[in-house]
Amino acid sequence: MLKEFNNLTPTEQQLMLDAIPLITILVAGADGEIDEVELSEAQRLADIRSFNAKGQTNSYYEKIDGNLTERIVAMMKELPTAMAPRQDAIVARLSGLNHVFKKMDLPFGYLYYKSFCSFAKHVAESHG
Repeated sequence: MLKEFNNLTPTEQQLMLDAIPLITILVAGADGEIDEVELSEAQRLADIRSFNAKGQTNSYYEKIDGNLTERIVAMMKELPTAMAPRQDAIVARLSGLNHVFKKMDLPFGYLYYKSFCSFAKHVAESHG
């Protein structure tokens, strides 16, 4: 497991690993439809971030990169199909990250928060 996850419970570690797929579904599905362009952009962005030698979160992206698209598709099947209930369910899960970030050693909580926000922005901008 990643060294910055040492202070986290297994449930909290899983939430961190689920964060990017959940963020992708939340942002891409905000217009009611998740399309191939948004999924491709999420995968492309994870690929890029896994190779960022200067980044302190690249190990995280290496871990989630290999099966990201499959994880997103699997999670979409687990979540409600209607937009509002799906968005509510995702927000409820992602809100647990606030507690997780506080438990992480400095500066990792902040770095992951900023990385997740940036990831969401890029996916949102990928399709207008």
